[in-house]
Amino acid sequence: MASAARPPTLGEVGRWIWVLSLVVPVLAWGDPLIIRSGATLKLGNADHPTALEHTFVTIEPGGVLELRGEVAIQVAGDITIAGQIVVDPSIRKLKAGSGIPGKDGESEAGTNGQNGGSGTNMVSGGVITLNLRAEGTVRISGSIDLRAELEGGDGARGGDGAFRPAYIGTQAGSGGGGGHGGFGPARVVINAHTIDLRPSGQILLDSLGRGGKGGDGGNGGLGGSLGITNTKRGGAAGSGGEGGTGGSGGYLTLGAAILRIEGQISLTGGEGGEGGMVGLPGDGGYGGDGGNQPGGNGGDAGNPDGSGPRGGRGGHGGAGGTLTIRATEQLVYTTKAKLDGGRSGKPGAGRPAGAARGGKGGSGNPPGHDGRASGPLLPGAEGLPGQDAIESLWTGFTPPYWTGPFICSIPFTDTDAEGVLRKGMELCGGHCMSVFFRAEAGAPLELRFEHRWRTATGALVVRFGGHVLYRTEAPGGVPAGFSEVREVFSDPVLFSPFLRPLEICVEPAEARIQIANFVIRRAPELNGPQLVIEGPVTGTGPIGFNWLALVGQTYQLQVRSSLTAGSWESVGSPVIGTGQSMNVSAPPPSSPGGVYYRLMASPVQ
Repeated sequence: MASAARPPTLGEVGRWIWVLSLVVPVLAWGDPLIIRSGATLKLGNADHPTALEHTFVTIEPGGVLELRGEVAIQVAGDITIAGQIVVDPSIRKLKAGSGIPGKDGESEAGTNGQNGGSGTNMVSGGVITLNLRAEGTVRISGSIDLRAELEGGDGARGGDGAFRPAYIGTQAGSGGGGGHGGFGPARVVINAHTIDLRPSGQILLDSLGRGGKGGDGGNGGLGGSLGITNTKRGGAAGSGGEGGTGGSGGYLTLGAAILRIEGQISLTGGEGGEGGMVGLPGDGGYGGDGGNQPGGNGGDAGNPDGSGPRGGRGGHGGAGGTLTIRATEQLVYTTKAKLDGGRSGKPGAGRPAGAARGGKGGSGNPPGHDGRASGPLLPGAEGLPGQDAIESLWTGFTPPYWTGPFICSIPFTDTDAEGVLRKGMELCGGHCMSVFFRAEAGAPLELRFEHRWRTATGALVVRFGGHVLYRTEAPGGVPAGFSEVREVFSDPVLFSPFLRPLEICVEPAEARIQIANFVIRRAPELNGPQLVIEGPVTGTGPIGFNWLALVGQTYQLQVRSSLTAGSWESVGSPVIGTGQSMNVSAPPPSSPGGVYYRLMASPVQ
């Protein structure tokens, strides 16, 4: 006989509710997204954003994700990018429309040539936006390559001036200006617990879109030639159009508790467009034949003194992109992002003296004089290089920014004789770079980096909250290799729940130093002392011990002959930690079976 059904107990109800609370959120996540080697997946829509949720995302080596439009991917686990994320080829390379050529002048109406139309600006409201959010780790050993070539339209040629008998040739039109490169660069935002840009990883958001070329100036109209004395000069040339401004680099934001940047980040601006060439002045009209009378003088070419029109100015380079970094627990930044502005555009060409001829004097008694040839018409000016961007780097929830003369920070790559590759920054003296950092109580603060002096004199000073953390002097000569620095600090004066400035200063102005693999972090694993024996334990000499002695702690080395029995005996006197490495010596063991040592740590009383 079946037993009667019974109501669930309170414990069972509670357990069932607890299970539901775990299951329901999991069901909201989609299946894993895996792009296998050799496969390509297209995502996004140019008209509206695309949002996806997955348990995890993996792009295998050889796998490709092509983006078009705005794409947001949120995962409950990890995102692994060992393949490529790229721009859809159909929108990776675009060029804006060219200007409309200027109309030539009309002889009967005596009109000048019209100016050429300007090229169209490349306007795209954020071609690609990628937003990655992971509860776990975003690991990039492949590439996020969202470089796009969005080029401005070319300016059109100016119209030619008209020839008018018995009149001065009409003036030419100037070339139109080039359109600007893309001002809607790619945007990438990545948020995760850990972001790991591996040494082989790349995030490339450069603008490859240059400004459009300036249109060439039109040619001046020919001077008239009617009769002996009515010869006229040629028309003036048209100026070249100005090149367009290059597109600006992309925007990259990285936010994580643990952030390791060891790969390549590049967000450079595009090149400015080339300026247009100046037009040709019109030739002067011929002098008439005087027969037995003096011949007529030839007319001057247009612009005989070289004044007036010139080649177009090169376009300005595009601005470098913007890099924003947020790391709340640990920051490893071993390379410097490339945030250069774009190169300036080339100036439009001028014209040499005599490019347009003066009119030939007419025959007669005596013959007429030849008219003056055109003077030299100057090339345009070179455009300005694009403005280098400054990365904003912060820890904590309030975003303070790196400040300092970043134009003095030169990225370098070095491989030493042992094959060790280092990437970092070469800093110039006379200035400080600073960033805000939070060092809360409960864990020591670890500072670690490598450095190599490029000058024989100078000093490197690292300060935190106004306190000198570390200072080193140049060795008096330029070293061949790098020196490694590792310091751990536990002085209570350094710890605070508030953000404090961390400054890296180089003194004096002429000093230079290379810094690689810079790490500043909280190090909870160093709370306990790590006892290290220095040198071999042989012979009858003393045994050396070394450990990191934290501020606020008292240390006592102890010894006994058995691991489990007997009393521990103190070796020497207690020592008080200073935040630096501590060295003590113990007498050689007298017991033939050996001895055991321990290090006791306790707060300073």
